Amino acid sequence: MKTLGHLKTVCTVLVCLVLTSLSLNADTTVAVQPGSLNVLLTVQETAGAIRIDEPITSGVPIPHDVDLTDLSTLRLLDNSNQPVGAQFTPLARWGGTPENHSKPVRWLLLDFQSAVPPHETATYRLVNSGGALPAYPRLIVSDARSAVGIDTGVAQFSISKIDGRLRGPDLAQPVYGRVLDPDGRVYTTTGLANVTVALNGPMRASIQVKGTYRDESGKDRLDYTSRYWFYAGQPFVRLFHTVENNTLCTLDENEQPTCYDIGSAGSVTM
Repeated sequence: MKTLGHLKTVCTVLVCLVLTSLSLNADTTVAVQPGSLNVLLTVQETAGAIRIDEPITSGVPIPHDVDLTDLSTLRLLDNSNQPVGAQFTPLARWGGTPENHSKPVRWLLLDFQSAVPPHETATYRLVNSGGALPAYPRLIVSDARSAVGIDTGVAQFSISKIDGRLRGPDLAQPVYGRVLDPDGRVYTTTGLANVTVALNGPMRASIQVKGTYRDESGKDRLDYTSRYWFYAGQPFVRLFHTVENNTLCTLDENEQPTCYDIGSAGSVTM
């Protein structure tokens, strides 16, 4: 692995279970009354696997004329018109920031879990008509002084605020990052880390860990950001790990950066 100054290498790892070959399509062209939302969602299984309570995260565009500001009216319905446990997070709003609740939602992040037979599809409808609330599986996040704890109902995890390590069931040892340089020197992510709860919802929680790869003497080498996704009722965790080379670029005689080629000044080989 080689990193360039101010560039990032992203590695996606799914611990305990591989979630692949599920796709979600959103059809926002369904005819509705002004101010009403009725989005048809189709989940397609393409790998020939049996999917039971498979976590799905997808963005859904929301038309401006729906004027969606009250997320408490949102419901996700299955093909029997029964409400399904779902999490709704505004990503963007028309004419405002995601935090501005007075502006209508433009992009919505949808989290839910789906059961799909091999090579078949499952359909859902996203509506804003309110109605009965669904039953939700367990997902509790505890943000304590020394660690963030996550209880998914079937497994308990913790992420240390001291060294950023992940602890959980059936792990022989806490999870951390480890790399070697060309001389065989070992750098690990063990050490002081900044741990924050980035998202805490009923279906998915996201914990962010930022820190530095260091050798045994404490010398810094590369920065990193880890994002752990935990799902309600599930025994696994999904990890997005970004390695960051934040070494400042040197400038050439024309005052232009020289760090766009592998092996240039500031590059790190691991």
